[in-house]
Amino acid sequence: MTRPHNIRKKVEGYIVYILLCAGLALLLTLIPKKQTKTDTSPPPSPQQATRVYDRQYYEQQHDERCYVCTGSRSRKYHMTPTCPSSCRRSIIRLTVAEAIRKGYQPCHTCH
Repeated sequence: MTRPHNIRKKVEGYIVYILLCAGLALLLTLIPKKQTKTDTSPPPSPQQATRVYDRQYYEQQHDERCYVCTGSRSRKYHMTPTCPSSCRRSIIRLTVAEAIRKGYQPCHTCH
């Protein structure tokens, strides 16, 4: 017959083993995985750009487009259509060169 203190030592040993395994599993999930593929492809075309960020990146970098509020007191051009949040009229899209020719200046918030 086994003695009670021997059983207690075995149970404590199993508990320590289970806690160590759980801690190791937690550590393995927290370690970031190594990325093997590096993306060196050019930015997507407008047809391929599906996410809003990709479309905005493409428009800003390749089209050099900006957005202008058509209000009579509007004086700034913006890089995103949501920047002129106080615009009560429609927003049009121009090239940066056209906006500068028409007397618009860059917005200090989005530039």
